Amino acid sequence: MSLRERDLYIATKESIEKCDLSLNELEAILNRSGYFFRSHRNYILNVRQIKEIIPWFNNTYLIKMNDDNQTDIPVSRGKIKAFRCMMNL
Repeated sequence: MSLRERDLYIATKESIEKCDLSLNELEAILNRSGYFFRSHRNYILNVRQIKEIIPWFNNTYLIKMNDDNQTDIPVSRGKIKAFRCMMNL
């Protein structure tokens, strides 16, 4: 899930769809599953679809997703501790 120009889009393996919820509302729904993580103020990712975790600058990570485009998603500095804990890093 990502924000582009104040609109929310949900990307799946099959399509990219616009969503009418706010990112905060969607995060609250997805958190119940335990499989989603808000890595940045503009992104929520499915941790089951992570292909690679790449160490990045300032002790952060760049996540390469397991999709056709191998989408790169950043993990913000403020989310590093929670991400490491969730991923047992």
